[in-house]
Amino acid sequence: NFRMKNMLERNKIESLILILSLILLAGLVYNFGNIVMILIPALQQELGMTIVKFLSMTLGFIVIPTWIVKKINLDIKNIPVEFNKKSAMILLFSVFLLNLLILRSHELYTALIVATCEEYLFRYLLYGILVRTFNKNQAIIITAVLFGVLLHLNGNLLVNIFTKIPAGIILSQLAVRFGLQYSISFHWFYNMIVGRLF
Repeated sequence: NFRMKNMLERNKIESLILILSLILLAGLVYNFGNIVMILIPALQQELGMTIVKFLSMTLGFIVIPTWIVKKINLDIKNIPVEFNKKSAMILLFSVFLLNLLILRSHELYTALIVATCEEYLFRYLLYGILVRTFNKNQAIIITAVLFGVLLHLNGNLLVNIFTKIPAGIILSQLAVRFGLQYSISFHWFYNMIVGRLF
């Protein structure tokens, strides 16, 4: 019994190390994209910045972490977060229309890129890794704290604690209960509102 408990604790520590490594890697790849953008002035226009953000975030938050998780033989097909393409299209179209008719945010595409990549990494992949060794609520809290504090390290710590962590919990609940498409859509809409207000 002691051995089993020891093994479970070791698996929890390994899961935490893996997800921390994936978050740091995502940040490094994203920041590498920012450095490339700074070094190449032609990329400093709106289209160039959007392309760099798309490439660096897709690589850092989706492609490379998924490849790593598959390389270490973690089965990502059984992650308990659904994704419904039809529902996703309806939600994305709805958010697009809300922006067109009401918000009129200029950050439409950038906000979608950020929301999709962050939600995939935190609410799908990292949650899927954690829920193997932690219970559902623990996995949600851990991903929310890491989303709020570690991913948004450049922001004000108190603001992150009181806004980003609760937002991470809400986004996790949406993803787990209704599907990843709902957390992506909500995150996208939220990012456009914040971008418009500030």
